[in-house]
Amino acid sequence: MSIIATAYRNLQSWPRQAVAREVPWKINVQVSHITKKVVMEFWEPVILREIRYRVHREEPIVPFEMSMRYLDQTTVDSLPSKVDNKEAYCNLVWVLFRSVRNIDSGEATELAFRAQRLQNSISSLLEKDLQRRTEHARAIAQGHVQFNVGDVVRHKQFGYRGIVIGYDLKPIIDVSNWDGVKSSSKGIEQPFLHILSDVHDLGT
Repeated sequence: MSIIATAYRNLQSWPRQAVAREVPWKINVQVSHITKKVVMEFWEPVILREIRYRVHREEPIVPFEMSMRYLDQTTVDSLPSKVDNKEAYCNLVWVLFRSVRNIDSGEATELAFRAQRLQNSISSLLEKDLQRRTEHARAIAQGHVQFNVGDVVRHKQFGYRGIVIGYDLKPIIDVSNWDGVKSSSKGIEQPFLHILSDVHDLGT
């Protein structure tokens, strides 16, 4: 558990001061000679993606796809395997569209919109993520939250171990009837942790 916790903490990069950094990410560029498509897909570490889907209920980002029939082979062969910043992505899109051929104006416009949609989706996702991280880092610095993301904890009542993978400063669902909430002097006015439980402990 300690190795997992350390790796997770390094991935998250959530400092204990009121400063937060952007998560590691990139856009993978794949050329498929089977489907004859160039696909650009947002990538982030699996555990961060799972938290985004399962905890924050966010929708996955739709990849950008482009048929290879619009491109010459020289352009296809020169494509990078990944980009990891907005400027590199914009340059990649510019290279693709500069070399486009045999396409009508309607298809070109649709491709341009889809390329822009991918960029906007990533920018929005990273902005929301950084805002959450900043709020959580500030809450930790001010002492509102006892445990940081990546900390290994043991449940006081049930005894199982787990890793903190996130928390809500206030519950996002109705927990007013939970026994622990009823017996707490703070009620719902307290942070609620998201815990990844150790399955070995749950099985005992």
